[in-house]
Amino acid sequence: MLHPSIRDGLLDQELAIAVLRLSNRAPSIARVGAWILIPVKDSQGHSAFIRLDGTGFDGAPFGVDVVNADHQAIPIDVWPPGLAHSIHPVHRRPWVCIRGTAEYFTYPGHHIERWDTYRNTIRLPELIDYLLQKVGQ
Repeated sequence: MLHPSIRDGLLDQELAIAVLRLSNRAPSIARVGAWILIPVKDSQGHSAFIRLDGTGFDGAPFGVDVVNADHQAIPIDVWPPGLAHSIHPVHRRPWVCIRGTAEYFTYPGHHIERWDTYRNTIRLPELIDYLLQKVGQ
């Protein structure tokens, strides 16, 4: 695992590319510690954030959840439309089925796939782009 200051510097570099490419679709993507916060609307039209957990960056894929403005996880029924797959059988919480996320690689049906196979091609900008596509942004 990387030292947090090195990890954060690398996250900032990846985030700068994501912001450059995607600012017209998500104008205020931000990093808070190891979290990347992407503003979206929940299913009721309220402000929410897709939160990517980059604690293990880049030796481990990003974890994904959806939180409110207070950084509290929101229930699956108010996740942005098109994003939630179901309740994850291992983590027991809502998840999005996207290759490149921690939840994807821990899903029993994906057990033969490995993060190292994708870590050089599914970078933060690509992951954010796909998440935004899923929510129609």
